[in-house]
Amino acid sequence: MQVHNRYCHNRILRSTSRLVSGQEWKLEYAEARSEDSKRHNTAYIERLNLYIRFAYSYLRRRTPAPMKKPQKLTDAIALLRTFYNFIRPHSSLEFGCVKRPPAMQAEIFSWVPPPRPSYAQLQAWGRSR
Repeated sequence: MQVHNRYCHNRILRSTSRLVSGQEWKLEYAEARSEDSKRHNTAYIERLNLYIRFAYSYLRRRTPAPMKKPQKLTDAIALLRTFYNFIRPHSSLEFGCVKRPPAMQAEIFSWVPPPRPSYAQLQAWGRSR
């Protein structure tokens, strides 16, 4: 999704959006499930982009001299994304007085695997086949 804002006297006059990549039905489904508003809000992704830029000094410079291999940049951003989603507490995700990372707020860590079957259960299952 690409959002283009038209400004007049430092205020947004008109905002238009278009789908750059992806499928139209996925965008419509996401818009239908949106809790915030029907207008597109890019503040969250812009905040994440700013965080990534300030986390790595070579993204703040105008010349990409230290990052000669694209794979190094991809690995560095993957590591930062893992830290951002699984370790770094976010002040906007407070639960009571505890600040949580997004993965914990989404309760990804609450899944408990089913118990492993005992040896006797495995033997009984093998005989029943």
